[in-house]
Amino acid sequence: MSYAVLHLPDGWKVKVRPLVGASADEMLLYLPGFVRAEDLEGAVLVLEKGAPPVEIDSLDLRTETTSSVIRVKLRG
Repeated sequence: MSYAVLHLPDGWKVKVRPLVGASADEMLLYLPGFVRAEDLEGAVLVLEKGAPPVEIDSLDLRTETTSSVIRVKLRG
């Protein structure tokens, strides 16, 4: 998987890049710098084109200067 798509509650769709191989319940994602932590409340993740969205159970956000890395636990 090269990219996944994060569907934000406000209707925006953001391409995100997994940093580690996806497991059944957890992965690290690289986010563009314009996505803020509060934007992620209620977001869902589409792992592959045509796949159903996966709800995010919890996340851990680490902000750097121009980008963020989140660890997401997926609800399954």
